[in-house]
Amino acid sequence: MRRNTVVLAILAGGVAWFATQRAPSQVTRPQPAPAAADLQSVTMIFGSKDPQPAVWYGSVSISTGTIERLAGYHFDEKARILDGNRWTCSTRAWGTFSGGMHPNEKPQPQPTPVETCGVTVEFRGPAAAEIKVTLPKGEFAFRPMDVPHNEGIFPLNAMVEIYRTPVVRQVTADDFEDDYPSIAVEGGKVWMAWQAYKNQADRIFLRAYENGQWGERTAITDTSGDFLGTAVAVAGGKPLVLWSERVNDGWRLNARAPGGAVETVASVGNNLFHRAAADIDGNIHVVWQSARQGRSDIYYRRRSASGMWSAEVLISDPARPVRANDWEPAIAVKRDGEAWIAWDGYARGSYNIYARPVSRDGMPGRMIAVTDSPRFHAHATVAADPRGRVWIAWDQAPAHWGKDTGFLFAGGTGLYEERDIQVAVIDGGRVMAPLQQPGEIVPWGFRRFTQQPRLACDSKGRVWLLMRPRNNTRLPTSLWAAGGKWETFAMHYSGDRWSELIIVPESSGRNGGEIAAAADANGNVFAALVADHRLWGGPNFGNYPQDNDVMFLTLRADGAAAPETGPRPAEPPVSKPSEPREREQVAALRAHPVTVGGKTYHIYRGDMHRHTEISMDGAGDGTLFDSYRYAMDAAAMDYLAVTDHQSGQISEKYSDYTWWRLQKSADMFHVPGFFTGVYGTERSLGYPNGHRNLVFAKRGVPVFHISDDERKNSTGPVLYPLLRKYGGIAMSHTSHTTMGTDWRDNDPALEPLVEIFQGARTSAEQEGAPLAPTAKRTELWAGNYRPLGFVSNAWAKGYKLGVQASSDHVSTHTSYAAIIAESGSREALLDAMRQRHSYAATSNLLMDYRVNLDGRTYLQGDIAKGKSAPELTATVVGTAPLREVVVVRDNKVVYSQSPGGESYSLRYRESENLTGEHFYYVRAEQENGHVAWSSPVWVTR
Repeated sequence: MRRNTVVLAILAGGVAWFATQRAPSQVTRPQPAPAAADLQSVTMIFGSKDPQPAVWYGSVSISTGTIERLAGYHFDEKARILDGNRWTCSTRAWGTFSGGMHPNEKPQPQPTPVETCGVTVEFRGPAAAEIKVTLPKGEFAFRPMDVPHNEGIFPLNAMVEIYRTPVVRQVTADDFEDDYPSIAVEGGKVWMAWQAYKNQADRIFLRAYENGQWGERTAITDTSGDFLGTAVAVAGGKPLVLWSERVNDGWRLNARAPGGAVETVASVGNNLFHRAAADIDGNIHVVWQSARQGRSDIYYRRRSASGMWSAEVLISDPARPVRANDWEPAIAVKRDGEAWIAWDGYARGSYNIYARPVSRDGMPGRMIAVTDSPRFHAHATVAADPRGRVWIAWDQAPAHWGKDTGFLFAGGTGLYEERDIQVAVIDGGRVMAPLQQPGEIVPWGFRRFTQQPRLACDSKGRVWLLMRPRNNTRLPTSLWAAGGKWETFAMHYSGDRWSELIIVPESSGRNGGEIAAAADANGNVFAALVADHRLWGGPNFGNYPQDNDVMFLTLRADGAAAPETGPRPAEPPVSKPSEPREREQVAALRAHPVTVGGKTYHIYRGDMHRHTEISMDGAGDGTLFDSYRYAMDAAAMDYLAVTDHQSGQISEKYSDYTWWRLQKSADMFHVPGFFTGVYGTERSLGYPNGHRNLVFAKRGVPVFHISDDERKNSTGPVLYPLLRKYGGIAMSHTSHTTMGTDWRDNDPALEPLVEIFQGARTSAEQEGAPLAPTAKRTELWAGNYRPLGFVSNAWAKGYKLGVQASSDHVSTHTSYAAIIAESGSREALLDAMRQRHSYAATSNLLMDYRVNLDGRTYLQGDIAKGKSAPELTATVVGTAPLREVVVVRDNKVVYSQSPGGESYSLRYRESENLTGEHFYYVRAEQENGHVAWSSPVWVTR
């Protein structure tokens, strides 16, 4: 395929090569012009050739017809739409390279000299209507009917690019934060349901679209609550809306028709990620994910036309391992009434796509493994075409997703390192594929992050695919990718190829924002999506979400459609996992009892410092829900605290909806006895105050905003009273960097732990320790170097700090905060943290460290007093041969052994006749570089 030298722009690093020139046989010819009364839209993009930032003010007029509306495209905070069909906007210089997180990170040459801007023009007019555009660089005119579908025209020597785009309308009002839309079509009527947030509570709404007009908003829920997600299906003109509602420690799945009673679909467990579809007999098929007894499965029920519900059916495989979860089902119904369900599951140690039919009489058929690979295959979507074929699309990422990734350790794939959409077709029980995958046609700049598919088949058989690629970031070379943005695009498959991408204006929003689509009988595909109106450019990556709204659009392509398929290629081979014995190692950790003083504790492994796309610099971290996939499956953790910067609420002028979503997610995936969602956030002040992660056992804590006075002075007097009031604790992280501290503040009751290691950077133990930088080893200055922040200096000052290891941005599988607690409940975990009963590890090492003094045994983190010499014991079980196990007293190594094997039983009795207070901890280092650190025990003799 020949690539044009003309550029449009939208890459995972900003504006990129988008316009393409296809061979003559591949060109999509202009379609018949719409009627004069139809609302049409074109989007103009300015400045991809600007050698430096330039002003692009201008105006537009139409020769016959009316200009109905202008909307900014990639506007920054200074750009404006003006009266008289005018605007002002400017191209922008690319953000300066900040040095990033790691010393080896480099800026990437951008594909255009500046960031572009543009305007979307909505108009009505006859086929011969001519649009005239006046710009600082000149004037030009064009007929919209001459703009090819899925291609473009390039006036003013390609300084301007013009594309046909769908008309996008905001359906929701500004009185709520609107999210999670679903859509259903019957006849000529479209029904859309969504979730709306305001004042610490959610509502569920429904609205209908018919003959080009939207009806009134209808409340489906009588009262506010804690809700998650919607699904809508319509049969016989009657819509049914479904939503999840938090009830105590579980999530109940509800259904309701307007004016009817609330019906309970599922009440046992956490019932989430529901989808619904109607069939020709008036039945409504419902599928969802439910967490019960330590794992998530896919379940199905059918509501008959008379309103009766069938028995619940387990759709996913009951024979897989207990803690291998199934996720996020999708459903479509064929014209003959057969329903098809697709989902992804972790039974084989990676996410794979599965599908299963349910017959017209409600009987499940044979389960099909659509993929069988160590690669990441997840987030399935499904649609049925008029020929009865079932189309399934999903996100693909490289093998070993969520395994070792970070600054010092590698071998795995980060949570959001790559994304590619794959499509398969089930035809007569065979797994086939289109003759071309979407990634083969999207611009090269999209190919690293083409993601989040949503399928719909129109009545002519054409297969439509909507997606939300990442198309902008300030630092694109690293996994961190701060400042990323996402927009929605569409394409369709007919014959043997996919169309070029179709821009969807006004669709900027978060990674993972919901997209819904449904087709009518007249060749139209209707779509709804979440947009948060975030601006482009601006300070701090310009990545602040504004109000969340649901947007609506119609897609259509005329002409015959005959999608062709062929055999699906075999999965290519991949390397073996870095820790093939991980499942048994984790089982041994969970089974290990720590019995002290008549109490039995267990080790709970988790992460107290993970970011998602909610953070302004979290573009490389993936979605909020994928962070729980990682914790529960890829890392097999027992708890997780997602700690996005300021809970996503950058200042008080922004909504607290992101904090509501973060707290809700901790409850969504909280499965008592198996997995604990901990409420967390990060407060980020520069050195010498430092970044701190905060965790809470209870929901409803407000965001602790940071004032200018606090940034200039000390954070302790501000933060500690708030933690005391709301029952939280704080933990400094990367204390030896420009995000760290000189240890000016400490309250032992409120700041009992420190992040001694972080997968995104290095160890903060002390200068020159394993995995720690030195003044001369500048290649380890990840986040720069502030030696006063080493944890050893805090211990030397007498601070009582236990240790933990956590991830921060992008790193995975190399940071574990091991908490030694009586149970895995939130309260028990935080109580153990307050007592410093913890250790840190970069792999699944077991570290059972104790101190015996005067006949009493103390756990790591305890404070001991006695007369005799302390005796230290430790059981260390590694995941590879142990290079060295040491005892550190008062920041100096006093005992060292080289075990050689994977386990070691340490016994060390203090020989010095020391008085006063001294602290002791154990560090174990493996041959492969992985390390574990115990918390100290403070001994006073």
